[in-house]
Amino acid sequence: MFLLWILGVFTLFVRVETLKEKLLENNKQTYWVPDYVKEKRFHNWLENARDWAVSRSRFWGTLLPVWINEDAEEVIIMDSVDKLEKLAGVEVQFFPSLSFYFSLHNIDHITIPFGRGPEFGVLRRVEDVSGSMHYAYIHYPFENAELFEKNFPGHFVAEGLDQTRGWFYTLMVLSTALFGKPAFRNLICNGLVLAEDGKKMSKKLKNYPSPVKVINDYGADALRLYLINSPVVRAETLKEFMVLSKMFFFRGIMHIGSLFRMQRDLKLREVHPSPLLI
Repeated sequence: MFLLWILGVFTLFVRVETLKEKLLENNKQTYWVPDYVKEKRFHNWLENARDWAVSRSRFWGTLLPVWINEDAEEVIIMDSVDKLEKLAGVEVQFFPSLSFYFSLHNIDHITIPFGRGPEFGVLRRVEDVSGSMHYAYIHYPFENAELFEKNFPGHFVAEGLDQTRGWFYTLMVLSTALFGKPAFRNLICNGLVLAEDGKKMSKKLKNYPSPVKVINDYGADALRLYLINSPVVRAETLKEFMVLSKMFFFRGIMHIGSLFRMQRDLKLREVHPSPLLI
């Protein structure tokens, strides 16, 4: 990792460019459905990977265990609570199972004396947080080492196409940097269903039709039948109006099937009358 001050803003980077060859090698060890996402989209993204800025200027997130003085002459990254307590000379209150996922009021007041002497001030924790936390949630490596090692790399992950530059990427970078292995063995990638305006459907924008209304209008089976063979399962995008237009066709198919079953049952009753109907 390395630090940069950009326009007076603290930023923590992971040196991804030095991991590029290993990232590409680890990607080859994984199995993707569909495979073209791995071999083209994700491969190309890894091949052109740049150093990754992991710090975020927001409240919620994993607190970065980085203490720094005002002019950034001294930087200390804490790798354990014991180290923090030793350098700060105080007892730290926290929940062991959450590792460094402290609440701000429990840790941000802790300072560390500057190495050159008290007259030079103190080191304080940077205000930034990180959204990256894939292994520490079970307090690994301080606890549950056997549980982690038995289940890593993960057997299966699944997410949308947009995560080739998001979650899939951060999983691969972290596992490669920390363990030299891919984070997962198998991956299924689905496409995205877009709204009529071409934007991704989201709860925030509320740009999607009511699922209950779609099922009432077209039927749950028609919806399943279409989606299971739609572009979405091939990691391609699908627009809402295409779904609804196709639903008319599949609803018709379902009605034909229902009519066939009804006629078949009537014929069977004529040939083999039920005692209950006599």
